[in-house]
Amino acid sequence: GSPPALIVNAHGWRMIRRIFNAGFWIELDQKDLNLAFHGEKAMGMSLPNTASAQQLFSVCGANGRGRM
Repeated sequence: GSPPALIVNAHGWRMIRRIFNAGFWIELDQKDLNLAFHGEKAMGMSLPNTASAQQLFSVCGANGRGRM
């Protein structure tokens, strides 16, 4: 299957049970969001939610929460 299907198969039960514990460090999410942000700009796209998420994760990182 495609990667999204694999994610749902692996973690869908957590969504059903409303278990939303973090499983990835904020600083790694920031890295991926920065790649997406620069990629969208290079393609002349605008994805406002990417920028919003990037800002929220930046605030978390600036407040010492990067390894959460």
